Amino acid sequence: MIDFPDWTPKLVKPILEELYDHPRTSGPRRAVLDRLLTDPRMRVVYDEFLRRDRKTGNFLNRLLSSLEGRSVEEAQLAAIREILQLVVSAAGDKIAVSKIEEIEAAKLRWHDDAKRLRLLAHDIELAAELGMLGIDDTESRVLALQDVELARRLANWLEHLTSAMRRPDDPLIAERHRGDPIVRGVQIMISVKLEETFGERFDGTAATLTSVALGAETSPRVSRSALAGKRKQ
Repeated sequence: MIDFPDWTPKLVKPILEELYDHPRTSGPRRAVLDRLLTDPRMRVVYDEFLRRDRKTGNFLNRLLSSLEGRSVEEAQLAAIREILQLVVSAAGDKIAVSKIEEIEAAKLRWHDDAKRLRLLAHDIELAAELGMLGIDDTESRVLALQDVELARRLANWLEHLTSAMRRPDDPLIAERHRGDPIVRGVQIMISVKLEETFGERFDGTAATLTSVALGAETSPRVSRSALAGKRKQ
């Protein structure tokens, strides 16, 4: 049972309870959620997401996506849940911006590691076939061939990670590090999510969510300058 502050909106409480009980919300992520639960600055964030037109009753910040059979309120709350989940994950996992040269260096390392794993798998497989390197009985051969498969799976995984790494146009790529790379990375991720959800970045809201989630100071300018720069490229 969560002891909610009195300013927590009734509509948001089930979302926060669900996040609190989720198995993935543990360790550093739990610490982030605890800050979201208790920091009074979140009141302004919830007000922004739940503001309604006094005449029509519609949400002022409406979703870009279709409702898919849900009511307007259900869709709005589902979007809020996704945003809060992203905040908890990004801040808890300390997602940081990277320089392109750092990405390229990591790609080279992983490519070399995958190549070594494949060579090692080949050597073990050959040794098992020829009965060399102490692999000269049935049990040893079975274990060796299992290791061969594992090495090749790891090589495949490294190659997949290499192909999925950030590209130059990724908003989390920075030309140079300015300020805390984790603060910048988390704030950019939140801003991108807000823009995908509502069609606007809400830089001030993204800054507040980042400040609360990380317990660090930041400003709307961080994501504004980073994402405006990406649009110019």
